[in-house]
Amino acid sequence: MAAKTFNNQTQKDLRVTLFVRASENPANNAGQQRFDLGRGQSQTIAYGDPVNIYLNGISLASVSDGSIVGEQEFVITRGSELDNQLNMNSVVNISFPGGGFQINCAN
Repeated sequence: MAAKTFNNQTQKDLRVTLFVRASENPANNAGQQRFDLGRGQSQTIAYGDPVNIYLNGISLASVSDGSIVGEQEFVITRGSELDNQLNMNSVVNISFPGGGFQINCAN
């Protein structure tokens, strides 16, 4: 099982969905992990199992001001910028500059 710390640096309550990869091939899906992350909240989330420790994507959604705002990003090529961000870092920072979600990962 793997885990990452998610930091909501927005003023929005978020619904986050992680898409877990089966083995190393981005074409394989091992399920999803959903959780809520309140505005300004940090939370460490466990996902996957001892074999399936990689993320294939992330979905962010928020309901505010009478509308739903969302962002989805998925890995299609192993070693891509998104693949490396999601799978080579232990911290995921979520911000909302200029009307859209932005994900920055760090260790």
